[in-house]
Amino acid sequence: MALTKWNGILYGGDYCPEQWDEETLHEDIRIMKEYGINAVTLNVHSWCVYQPEEGAYSFGVMDHIIHLLEENGINIVMATGTAALPNWLLKKYPDIMAQSIRGVRNRPARRGNYCPNNKEFKHRIQEICEVLAKHYKDQKNIVLWHLSNELEGHCYCDCCANEYREWLKERYGSLEALNKAWNTMFWGHVYTDWEQINPPAYDNMVMENVNGAGIDLSAFPTESMEYKRFMTESFKKDFEIEKAAILKYIPDALVTNNFQFREYDYDELAKPLDIVSFDLYPEKNDSPHKAAFFLDMCRGLKKKQSPFLMMEMSPNQASWAMSCPVKRPNEVSSIAVSSLARGAESAMFFQIRRSRAGFEKFHGAMIEHSGRTDTRQGKELKKLGSNLKKMGDSFLGTEVPAEVAIIADWNYKWGIEVTSFPKKGTKYFDEVLYYYKWFHDQNIMTDVVRADSDLSRYKMVVAPMMYMLTEKQADNIKAYVKNGGCFITTYFSGITDYQDNVWLGGYPGLLKDMLGIWVEETDTLYENESNLIQICADGFSQKEYTCGVFCDLLRVEGATVFGKYGKDFYQGQPCITENRYGKGKAIYIATKPDEAFLGALFSKYVQETGVIKVLKTCAGVQAALRKNDTEQYLFLINYSAEQQKVELGGKLRNILSNEEESIAMLIPGDYAVYRL
Repeated sequence: MALTKWNGILYGGDYCPEQWDEETLHEDIRIMKEYGINAVTLNVHSWCVYQPEEGAYSFGVMDHIIHLLEENGINIVMATGTAALPNWLLKKYPDIMAQSIRGVRNRPARRGNYCPNNKEFKHRIQEICEVLAKHYKDQKNIVLWHLSNELEGHCYCDCCANEYREWLKERYGSLEALNKAWNTMFWGHVYTDWEQINPPAYDNMVMENVNGAGIDLSAFPTESMEYKRFMTESFKKDFEIEKAAILKYIPDALVTNNFQFREYDYDELAKPLDIVSFDLYPEKNDSPHKAAFFLDMCRGLKKKQSPFLMMEMSPNQASWAMSCPVKRPNEVSSIAVSSLARGAESAMFFQIRRSRAGFEKFHGAMIEHSGRTDTRQGKELKKLGSNLKKMGDSFLGTEVPAEVAIIADWNYKWGIEVTSFPKKGTKYFDEVLYYYKWFHDQNIMTDVVRADSDLSRYKMVVAPMMYMLTEKQADNIKAYVKNGGCFITTYFSGITDYQDNVWLGGYPGLLKDMLGIWVEETDTLYENESNLIQICADGFSQKEYTCGVFCDLLRVEGATVFGKYGKDFYQGQPCITENRYGKGKAIYIATKPDEAFLGALFSKYVQETGVIKVLKTCAGVQAALRKNDTEQYLFLINYSAEQQKVELGGKLRNILSNEEESIAMLIPGDYAVYRL
């Protein structure tokens, strides 16, 4: 999908002019033009400005700001403001405020402090969105509508409990079906009346501080996961209410919401949105592959791999962090360009001007408290703005050509992290990132998909800890392999259905026949323990590798053994297998291997399947590709602490310098973009 409402990459950020006087507003616009800013997000927290009391609307301040921005050629991402409810509304309708899992009703103050199912709240967001859309329907520089804000938290009030029961009735149809799906005979908590079902709470199903390790788990994980799905659906319906209100007056409006990946199913939340947006806040010592993975995930949240928007980054510090290091030279630019390289079509920040007070007064901003632009940060932002202008709309609407897919699912995260998992404290996405890293470091473009996605376009599919699986998903994966695909999965895959009921007959459940193995037992090791993978096949650079954490004890039923355990009572038993299935191959990794083994294994199958690397580079230099039917664009970003030389394999046009180059010389944090 090409984002056609603007010409060029959106560059700017959240702007809160209602916090400032007229003189500052004019100075801000002057600085925006100096930086090359072409877009701002307005009205994220401004509901109280244009509706100071019930029934009274006053758009004079907002109109003035919008017209000044329009006169200066600055586009607007118009927020609905519904994440920050005015105090008069909460005072009159206190039940709008969310209730915590401990049963405490919140008080007015924070943003995002509302029950998504409260009928008065739903009425009010519909009303205010209609009022905004009607008032600004002819405002040409509004290019996008921004629903709510970063979603945070769940509500556990009586209103949510009632809606939850209705949702469950529609989902299951009868208590008999629900009891069967939830296996409520466990611990004898069979439901005989819908009114007996309540949201999770610390006094009914949360097991607090298990083993004194500071980890909270669920006594009834199926129910805890269902409530997360219900909350996702609740917020999705609020998005739909806001979107419908806007479309009533602006039929061609595009809508988005800025995701921060928390406790929702974002594949579902993305459905009402025309464009996915993301807020990216990498920490100082994060490896670049972590941000890259979640950017790839953003691209895959719509049905077809689609461009997305980078709605927030910090141009310097992030005030919520325990320690707030400043961005290193060129770091801001490298984050912005790496986002563009992986499918983003904007470089937006939080925020334009740093607040004088409040929780975010020490959060980085494009205009700092000094108000000066001749700073290290100011110079970098000016250069970035200039380079984004040179890029123009050259690669907007292009795709990221991936031949490898990683299967990931928020349901797997919940299943692993809320249940009494054999390895407490396991973080699902940390496991996925461990397997993703090699592809990132080898400059192999990767999509992040779900198990029911169309896999036919990929030469390789990797599914780490694919904990849950439906019959339809299993059939989809089997069809992919039968038709010649290469599928790699690991320990703790195919264990349960989406109600967290184990598939009986041996792990990995529905995939046993395809993988040619079944798991008899799973050993989980302590932190100071390890085992060995001893190779018994060709194609590996070493004969022995280290492994640990999880060790499946396999029974082979047709698969070829590539590696065996080197220690413990299961020494000599298989731990790495390959099974021919139809025209394809299914590989099982029964233990968590070291990075050297993953490199050897993935290299073997990349070579066999013909997966193409974007470009060979030195360690620390990321190469990424975007393309359409007629053009390709190569992005290079140097994350290392040294200057790096990159051979381009021929003369390419640098769209920033407009010169042809065969070698790229990149200082730390530097980047280049080439047209192929």
